[in-house]
Amino acid sequence: MVVRDELPFSFVEGEGFREFCSVACPQFNPPSRRTLGRRFLEMYTKMKEKLKVDLRSHRICLTTDTWTSVQNVNYMVLTAHFVDSDYKMHKRILNFCVIDSHKWESIGKLLENCLIDWGHEKILTITADNAAANIRWNSTYLMLDAALKFRKAFDRMGADPDSSYLMYFKEDEGDDERIEGIE
Repeated sequence: MVVRDELPFSFVEGEGFREFCSVACPQFNPPSRRTLGRRFLEMYTKMKEKLKVDLRSHRICLTTDTWTSVQNVNYMVLTAHFVDSDYKMHKRILNFCVIDSHKWESIGKLLENCLIDWGHEKILTITADNAAANIRWNSTYLMLDAALKFRKAFDRMGADPDSSYLMYFKEDEGDDERIEGIE
């Protein structure tokens, strides 16, 4: 209820809520706001760790969106987008935070900190929501949407033992080979 209705943690210590609980379910002992905060932080930490593990098997595209609230506070959200083995597109919010400004320096620094925290190394693109720059993510989406029409052909190429098609997607952990002449 606190999360769904965006209530402050202190709500569970309010006189009205406590009285309601004593009548509706006398056996229920509402937690304190500190206990509630700790439980939510534990849940968040567990879910974040699980998402880190889940994302490791995917190459992801990142998008950022920034905006200013009516209280004149700047916010940024960082979202990961990826396509699973069934060709379904997914998105997961990695970070939602206050940001100093909408300038690229602020966005870049915060983005760097988020990426270090998440430790994900298979990043294809990063798109910032600055009007015209959003055309890179739309292009990626349109390319993937067009590729779906050729799914059977891709599957056949992957099944062909003489094809080097799957080698393009193979990534060995710790493999740091460089293509000659490219730094």
